Amino acid sequence: TQEWSDLNPKPIWMGQAASALLAEKVYFIGGVDANGKPSVLVEVFDLRTNTWEKKSDLPQALQSASAIGFEGKLYLFGGSTDKGTSLAAWVYDPSSNLWAPASPLPAERENALAVASEGKIYLTGGNAGGLPLTSSSVFNPYRPKPESWQPGIGLPEGYQIFNLASRGGVQYGFARDSEGRNLLLQFEAGQQVWTQLE
Repeated sequence: TQEWSDLNPKPIWMGQAASALLAEKVYFIGGVDANGKPSVLVEVFDLRTNTWEKKSDLPQALQSASAIGFEGKLYLFGGSTDKGTSLAAWVYDPSSNLWAPASPLPAERENALAVASEGKIYLTGGNAGGLPLTSSSVFNPYRPKPESWQPGIGLPEGYQIFNLASRGGVQYGFARDSEGRNLLLQFEAGQQVWTQLE
């Protein structure tokens, strides 16, 4: 049925946490704790059993990072520490409950949007130093460091993106232009170009 229902609440409140779906479980990673400090907390909600479980802490405290479940693992990019925006990249293996470092981001970024398409992870938008970003970076976990990161095709100038989705190898971005209009953009990896949908 198409209706809302109550689920078990998150055990520990955390603001600006990264979240991602992996194998019928929703991971909430890091965030800002009740004292306003970046956190290492990782909590997982099992959609099948309506239960919460604590997992291994992040190796560093981060807020406003970007997370995505990809081919059986969880990837976490960027965010910020108590010292500023971060280049951090981490990969979590649920089978071992362990975090390992991944190749650092080519540039600092927080609040970015991560989607998977054609065997790669696209990290787009976000902000750094309080300024919005229109650039994009592409992560290929199967390439050796540091070649695992390649420049992506950024958004058209003057756009700020708020949400991304991917279907059939095509990315869709909900954005706003410099005049405050809400728009839907499309990106096809094969064509390497963003276009505005009517």
